[in-house]
Amino acid sequence: MAGAQEAVLHYALRVLPGRHTPAFPRFQCEPQEALEIELELDAAMEATLKREAHKHRISVDRILAHAVLVYLADWDVKSALGTDSAGSV
Repeated sequence: MAGAQEAVLHYALRVLPGRHTPAFPRFQCEPQEALEIELELDAAMEATLKREAHKHRISVDRILAHAVLVYLADWDVKSALGTDSAGSV
């Protein structure tokens, strides 16, 4: 699940102070079924994600799902612009 790990890192870098972060969609519902994956996060990354979850009043799981969607959207934009990877937007 290296892609999910990369997506979470990408999102965490976007939530650093002074960076634009996409709004969390209120329409996103709790999933009826979920895929469980294991990610290795350092303490700082975990704290960042917990802080974001608290700020939006949602679960860390929903933040992680949002992180993957943000990463894919950024990757799509970069691809459309002809760059190699999502990087940071």
